[in-house]
Amino acid sequence: MAGVSRSPTIVMAYLIKKCGMTAEEAIRLVQERRPRVENRCMARVLCFVVAFHKALRKYELQLKTRQKKAAATTPQSDKAVSGK
Repeated sequence: MAGVSRSPTIVMAYLIKKCGMTAEEAIRLVQERRPRVENRCMARVLCFVVAFHKALRKYELQLKTRQKKAAATTPQSDKAVSGK
């Protein structure tokens, strides 16, 4: 049945993004309000959340790597080098 899992997925994504809910909270709320929601839908949302968190961790690592490289190549002032 088309839309049975798609619509709740959109609602759960909205709850996570706009209301600051965790995936588990959003899933629980949608299942309470729409008991007909399929488990397949829940798996799709969880896959999205896991992929999103992986992407954020990767982005964070890239930023930290760039910051370390920038700090290593930034010349220090004479005052810091001479210890005055």
